[in-house]
Amino acid sequence: MAGEATFATRDVPAYTVFVLYGGMLLTNDQFQDFREEQEKQFKDRKWHRDNPEATALWMYRHSLGKCDMKIEIPPEFGPTSKYQGTLGHKVNHVFEPNSKYIQVDSARFGIVNAVMTNQEIKKDQEYFASYGYNVRDGPKWYRDLFRVYALKNPDKVKKATLAELEEFEKKITQDLPENQFFNSNVGQLDAQKSGDDEVESNSQASTPK
Repeated sequence: MAGEATFATRDVPAYTVFVLYGGMLLTNDQFQDFREEQEKQFKDRKWHRDNPEATALWMYRHSLGKCDMKIEIPPEFGPTSKYQGTLGHKVNHVFEPNSKYIQVDSARFGIVNAVMTNQEIKKDQEYFASYGYNVRDGPKWYRDLFRVYALKNPDKVKKATLAELEEFEKKITQDLPENQFFNSNVGQLDAQKSGDDEVESNSQASTPK
């Protein structure tokens, strides 16, 4: 939801866990069932790959580290007015973040993701994390930010990654007219936040949640 973010209410030391990131925990089998239902929505509604409604289906999806599970928050529960059990999904993205995703064993939810500072944060400063999407599978806003970041920081981005992105953008532009839905849903529906970096050293350009 645009306009929502996370800010420090006081000075926070480095390596401090400040918020959990939980939701529906899905095993691989459960996720496949979930994914098939979403794929049906793609086809029934004839969504283009970058349709905002399509992207909203998985915008809060996150891998759960090495647990081989997914965290899923349905889009209708994205706003804090609908869901406040955990608020990690409200941390915005940058490629050079001041925080990172980790896994913790919480008292209430069991093993979930959390967000931990990787540097000192001052009062009223916004928290940021790197979403770590595969650059081709990520939403359009992520691909656009990555391209801007790569142009400004050529020494921090692998040339092959940028070339791969350009080739991918060219392909979907040629193969998918604006009014055509995305037939090959593998990349789109398998996209998830991972916290893994596409840059060698994690711009302050961000997207609001």
